[in-house]
Amino acid sequence: MRTLLAIVVLIVGLVPMARAQQEFVPRIEFDCAGSAVTIEVRKRGSSGATRAGLISVRLIIVRKDADSVDAAARTWEHIDFIGGTCISDDGGNPRIVYQTDCGGSGCDGESSWGIFDAASLRELLMADEPNSARAQEILGVELPRLSPRISISLAKQALDAEQ
Repeated sequence: MRTLLAIVVLIVGLVPMARAQQEFVPRIEFDCAGSAVTIEVRKRGSSGATRAGLISVRLIIVRKDADSVDAAARTWEHIDFIGGTCISDDGGNPRIVYQTDCGGSGCDGESSWGIFDAASLRELLMADEPNSARAQEILGVELPRLSPRISISLAKQALDAEQ
């Protein structure tokens, strides 16, 4: 009987955690040393575009100075999760760090990381293939645990529901 009670308590305790991990985060916005960063999932094309799976994920960085506005952007179509944050590298330089993940059974489990210099918007590492070791080498610090992250499948469901 105690074993059954322990299993029930464990399951009841895990249900809220599973729900929390599945909460829909529509976009992520943060500032990094004066650069405004937005990560979002958007519809592509016509109003029926998401029915065919036509969505895109965008990372947009805008830096405004007294005399100019600079911007950088990246776009993806085939990722499952994305997150980003601002951290300092081992030299104290602010870095915009983002992570894209594949969540399917065909994935190898390693993430793809991208890094931008927050001051110049120069891309130091592109997230186009698994590269955790290279990202850590560039930053010189431990890779951050990113939260929140956008689940692309939940974003697609929310976009479909809007139609």
